[in-house]
Amino acid sequence: MESPAINLDDVHKSYGIVRAVQGLSLSVPARSVYGFLGPNGAGKTTTIRLILGLQSLDRGTVSLFGQPMTAERIALLRRTGSLVDAPSLYSNLTGHENLEVHRRILGLPKQSIYEALEAVDLLSVANRVAKNYSQGMRQRLGLALALLGNPNLLVLDEPTNGLDPAGIHEVRTLVRNLPKTRGVTVFLSSHLLSEVEQVATHVAILSQGKMQFEGTLEDLRRRTQSIVVLEVDQPERAQVLLSQSGRSVRREGQRLLVESSAGSSPAELNAMLVEARVAVSHLALQRATLEDVFLELTHV
Repeated sequence: MESPAINLDDVHKSYGIVRAVQGLSLSVPARSVYGFLGPNGAGKTTTIRLILGLQSLDRGTVSLFGQPMTAERIALLRRTGSLVDAPSLYSNLTGHENLEVHRRILGLPKQSIYEALEAVDLLSVANRVAKNYSQGMRQRLGLALALLGNPNLLVLDEPTNGLDPAGIHEVRTLVRNLPKTRGVTVFLSSHLLSEVEQVATHVAILSQGKMQFEGTLEDLRRRTQSIVVLEVDQPERAQVLLSQSGRSVRREGQRLLVESSAGSSPAELNAMLVEARVAVSHLALQRATLEDVFLELTHV
């Protein structure tokens, strides 16, 4: 069985009294797009810095491709590309020339430039000066820099930040296709579930430095629950009646939110309340969204 591209085991990192990462464990399958989600301040950037060896951890283990970072740090990082924050480009150089600078530093063959430009669909504008690129094109050029040398792992921190809808679409399409076209594992950090769910195969949700969820996107979807929304004339009495019958009930003003489960279908709830002489003026079945699940997991 192929080793995970990234594996963290009980990782801790603090800055003084601030505990940025607390007992974090995760496993990133090879050739997946792994969405690393959490609100700002959740510990995502700290985790990325630990993965890339830019900071030392307090305790725990970080492994890439089945090897601990402490053993083969340089060799493992040679197999890893990254784009953290905005790409560092020479605005007065062409796209091709920007890549040439990095190619020479890395000692790579000239062919690697064309392979990277082709991967991000910039071959046709390779000789255009970078300052004349759109924001989306600049971000893709940054991704081309990260892809120089055909890395096995690509680590991206908020790659669509500051992009217009067209730029977001460009980067999203590229990231989604990288495992298939290049065999690359993508570790994608973001605070936007709506973006990640369009590209990711696997998802982790971080809050206050702790893992709240890890699994496939389908695993996360299975956590969404249906809720029966009721509006009644006696909300306090109705809440007591439903709670006493073993149902999970939350009250919002005149509305009651009842988790849909066995014995909690809309028809059964309506019959029970009508029999108890509680007038029901509104009844609807509402399915929780992935956004609802995300907010529930991150407001801990």
